[in-house]
Parts: sequence; C-alpha cells; structure tokens
Amino acid sequence: MDDTKLRERMKALSSSALSDALDQLGAPGELYGIKRMCGSGTVCGPAYTASYEAFDGKGGLGDFVGNAAPGQILVLDNRGRTDCSVWGDLTSLYASVRGIEAVVIDGAFRDVDGVERTGFPVFSRGSSMTTGKGRVKFARSGVAVTVCGKTIRPGDWIFGDGSGVLVIPAVLAERACELAEARERRDELIAQAVRSGIPLSEALRNAVK
Repeated sequence: MDDTKLRERMKALSSSALSDALDQLGAPGELYGIKRMCGSGTVCGPAYTASYEAFDGKGGLGDFVGNAAPGQILVLDNRGRTDCSVWGDLTSLYASVRGIEAVVIDGAFRDVDGVERTGFPVFSRGSSMTTGKGRVKFARSGVAVTVCGKTIRPGDWIFGDGSGVLVIPAVLAERACELAEARERRDELIAQAVRSGIPLSEALRNAVK
C-alpha cells in the first residue's frame, strides 16, 4: 500500500485503537512523556529523524528541515533534555511552509506563543526559552534514534493526537491499521448498544461473542 492510502486510513483512527493494535502485535508504541504542546487534530506520517549531542565547542544546531519531504514528521532526539530548546517559531514556520506534518521532540522547544500562531503541530516533553546553542549540537540525521526507550528508524510511522504519540514500525503499519479498524468497528457497535439503552457490561459481553 502506498503512503498516501496508508496515511488516509491511519488518520481516520484514534491513538487508543492503534495502541491496542500494536499491543496485539507485540510492539507497544507509545512515546511516554511526550505530549502535544501546539497545534490540533491528528497527525501521521513517516519519520525523518535527527539527533543531538552535548556541545563540545564545535558545531551548531544544524539545518536539516529542508531535507525532509512534505508529509514527513520530524523526530528530534535531544535525549530528553528540557533545560534547552532545539526548536522554535521560525523552524515551525519553515517546516509548515515545507509541508512537514509535525515535529516530535525528545526534549524541549521555545517560542510557544509564536509557534501557536503558525499552527504547526509540536509534540515534546515541555518548553524552555533557553537556547540550545552552545549547549547541544546537531549530530546526524536519517539514522535510527532512541526516543522514550523506543527505536525509531527513518520511514517508521509516527502518529500523534491529543492523547500523545505512537511509533509504528513500517513493517507493521498496514497490519496495525487493519487491527485498529476492527477495534473501532467493535467499539462503535458497543456505543450503539449503549445509546439504545443496553447496559455497558452487556454490550461488552455481546461484542466478544
């Protein structure tokens, strides 16, 4: 299945349904501690990864946003640091103009009010107005990174909504969608039963028959 069709299917799902599907597949995907800070709605797309390391007197924060393709989600591994930022309003504006879907940061960002004005979706551990310049430096992009204990490879799918962020290994993406769709169909039948006056416990029992 091509990325466009997969994106359409995935975007119609909830993070809860996809999380349950990944549990069934033995690949729990939640990035614990990372939440939506700016933007709204559901985002999903293949990951474009980048990592940072401690500043050693050389190097800067890097300009890799222009290398990401429209529809991708940037995943920035700053090793969970929340004492400095690696993202702000200008990078949000640039990413938005480039057609980037969202950014996920294992760390912090700044210019929160400015980022909100761009409408660009940012998921992170928190915010900090302190610059990352002179504190961290860009290390590499397009490589596997570890975020919240989960390995994220370029091309793995990232899904984010108001509940948080999931990583879905590329090889499991289509199957995860199938299982999540089945879960949501089941939940809708339960909801219809409850709306008709059937007790929730009975509706749940009927759904597993």
